Amino acid sequence: MLVIQNLWTHWTKASRDAAAARPRLLEALPLPTPVGPPPPGQAWIHDVRRREDEGFELRAWSGWASQDDWSRMRFTNTLAWALRSGGVVEVTLRPPSPGMRQTRWPDGLPSPLYVLEPGDTARIVWNGRFRNSMGGSNRGSFYEEHQIFLAAAADPGPDLFTAGPPDHTIDLTTRIY
Repeated sequence: MLVIQNLWTHWTKASRDAAAARPRLLEALPLPTPVGPPPPGQAWIHDVRRREDEGFELRAWSGWASQDDWSRMRFTNTLAWALRSGGVVEVTLRPPSPGMRQTRWPDGLPSPLYVLEPGDTARIVWNGRFRNSMGGSNRGSFYEEHQIFLAAAADPGPDLFTAGPPDHTIDLTTRIY
């Protein structure tokens, strides 16, 4: 089964400019343990966030989700996956919201970006600055930073991402200020 832990934060310059301290993303957190076998095509997702408009409180959600569910959670979601036989998972990363993105994104990422074999873990780190509106009526920007932990695990436990470092890390961070 595919297990995803998405740790992310969202802020504007209203609360945190380039020089100001802001709550940083955490390292991997203990996961709630999935119950039952995965529904076809779905992944167990643990979404953990800190948002400026929520006072940077740590909030979390977990549950089974399809790729369609995942893409509807927020428009900056960029992760896609294909479940293959034998527990292999192909992971693809698309550019986040090209119409609103104000920061550089790598040209021509491989597809799949990474192939998780059973028992593998990986971490993808990315950040970006985005326009508040596509039409330009609100010229402000917002910022997001993501750490996405991934695992192909038959029986994931709560310490799946906290027991040790991931097998592979992909860093796509860029200058956002």
